[in-house]
Amino acid sequence: MFKTVATSIIALGLLSGVAAAQNTKLSIQTHYGPETLSGKLIGNYVDDVQTMSGGEIEIDVFYS
Repeated sequence: MFKTVATSIIALGLLSGVAAAQNTKLSIQTHYGPETLSGKLIGNYVDDVQTMSGGEIEIDVFYS
């Protein structure tokens, strides 16, 4: 009986950790302008990360 109760408590703790997960927001600063090749590649990278993470990772880019 004790093992069942302990297992249930651990499972609830893990589930509550998943439910409490928050989105991550990152800020990146670069000396490239958004119209340069490197600036465009950074923009593509940001779009890819946001798409692959399902929107859980948000990146703000500050160009020069």
